[in-house]
Amino acid sequence: MKEHFMKTVGIVGYGNMGSSIVAGMRRVAPDTRFVVVEKNAERRESARAAGTELIETYGDFFRESQIVVLAIKPQDIDAFARDAAEFSAGSRIVSILAGTSIETISAALGTPAVCRLMPSLAAEIGTAVVGASFPDETDEDFRENAIAIARAIGTPFDLPERLIAAVTGISGSGIAFMFQFLHALALGGTRAGLDYPTALAMAETVAEGAVALLRKHDRTPSDFITRVASPAGTTIDGLRELENGRFTATVMDAVVAAARRAEQLES
Repeated sequence: MKEHFMKTVGIVGYGNMGSSIVAGMRRVAPDTRFVVVEKNAERRESARAAGTELIETYGDFFRESQIVVLAIKPQDIDAFARDAAEFSAGSRIVSILAGTSIETISAALGTPAVCRLMPSLAAEIGTAVVGASFPDETDEDFRENAIAIARAIGTPFDLPERLIAAVTGISGSGIAFMFQFLHALALGGTRAGLDYPTALAMAETVAEGAVALLRKHDRTPSDFITRVASPAGTTIDGLRELENGRFTATVMDAVVAAARRAEQLES
């Protein structure tokens, strides 16, 4: 681990994402110290059970934290800023607040050092797509530490902030689209005669195999579709049914709809 790597990370909000970040970082940087601000009694107990240190005042919290992860709900940022702004000036902030821009966080907390991360539900097992955006003037140490936090919960993609909404569409919301497709595939298997649990297990394995093939051979999905779809065979008939239902266009529209909604929430 590099000498400049953060030794103490502050977590504001110990819900699903806050706890996922702590668990993920413990896997890759087990010596990291975590200090937590959390008002909910049940989540405080969870934070304590995970070996983090609960801090009662924002002054102590910001003094102790080399980098602060904002893992509260977006609607809570104004109240948090009212209480914390006098202590947060100049702090390094990693925000995972959906629909909340770097500019908004920077102005609310009085610091130019703000990174924005956009993870998904898969953060809890360390396999999320994580969009990461930084202001142009971000120093390299902060960038490396923020990317290390992102890597602890998945695969980071360093992108301009204007593309964070697209990350929401393809990943943050997209994971639900993947669940919906797996469910539909399993229902198809059930309609064809399998019981649902068996069909779902098969659908999961098919998805895992498809991703593994893409990664092994560095090819596009269409390359494999043409390999599977033999002339006048079963697959081409199934693909025709998918397109009769506007499958490709519908998935594209779903991603764009989610991205546009993310943009609306930010405006």
